[in-house]
Amino acid sequence: MPVLETEFLLGLRKGDERNAVVRSILSRAEESKIDRVVIAGSAVLEIAFGLRGRLDKHGIVEILELIRGVTSPLPIVNLDMDTMIEGLKIELRLAGSSLFDCLHAATALRHDRVIVSSDPFYESVEGIRRLDLSELLDE
Repeated sequence: MPVLETEFLLGLRKGDERNAVVRSILSRAEESKIDRVVIAGSAVLEIAFGLRGRLDKHGIVEILELIRGVTSPLPIVNLDMDTMIEGLKIELRLAGSSLFDCLHAATALRHDRVIVSSDPFYESVEGIRRLDLSELLDE
């Protein structure tokens, strides 16, 4: 199951340069033409934390409910203890890395070892293959 990270969720915004590709992925998922793709729960968490201070709690809940509704054809993989531990171990090994990127990477490692992102960080995580969003459509 390729894992989608925060970049995918941010691409849902109108005007985002990735919006057309994100919409195509969602459309294919709705038509069951793309399967085994999941969204990292850590990506949803990253969005929620990123919105704190910009929106009130009601606004954050509203955004998360919108994300859940729009992305319903794609399962969200919950962040469990083993994934958190693995993510923290990755963060320890790779100096200067983002905790959320490490959690996304850990999610990918626990699934099929494929992450969908343009971030070259994932190429430094042993055992992960990185695809760009558009490459997911070619698979």
